[in-house]
Amino acid sequence: MAIGHGRRVSWRNATDRSCPPEIWLSVDAGVQRHAVACWEGSRLLWVGFYSGEPLTSGNLVTRVVIEIPNANELRVRGIDPQDLIRLAIAAGRFAGRFDAHATVDLIWASQWKGQVKKPLSHWRIWQALSRDEKKLLPPESLDRIKKGLKGGPYRWSGHNLFDAVGIGLWHCKRLVKGVKQDVLLAPLSVSC
Repeated sequence: MAIGHGRRVSWRNATDRSCPPEIWLSVDAGVQRHAVACWEGSRLLWVGFYSGEPLTSGNLVTRVVIEIPNANELRVRGIDPQDLIRLAIAAGRFAGRFDAHATVDLIWASQWKGQVKKPLSHWRIWQALSRDEKKLLPPESLDRIKKGLKGGPYRWSGHNLFDAVGIGLWHCKRLVKGVKQDVLLAPLSVSC
């Protein structure tokens, strides 16, 4: 499928992915703002929210891996179809910023994390990160995840940052979906 300046957008699946070169982004798209993780090879450089201001990395970004909404997944969870449309437009606008100079990979949540609940998914992401990478996430992250695992409320803005990081870990094969849920590989075990 071609968009923007004729650049191809590829639909990736679990058997068709490789560790991207140089600087790249993994994105959990949102209607108001996007959670973005910036990577150099398989190393997480920074993570934060993007809401429209220019990204400083500009043309240095060689790849963008962005989660897009899946109508079937959201319908099961009772999400308003109008929200789905707004989210798809927002994700497309973000991807379009990089279309002229980067490869844009569109993935669904089920591709990178399956049907795992957020607290468990985020615990696995936390475990896959190096000590230095963990410092890039909000300081209350571990406490929030533990409360969520115990069945407590799991509503906080940091969950979007974890999804952006999880997408990147999956793309670099540091977080791999396996037969028995997810299998975690050692942090930074992938060489690009």
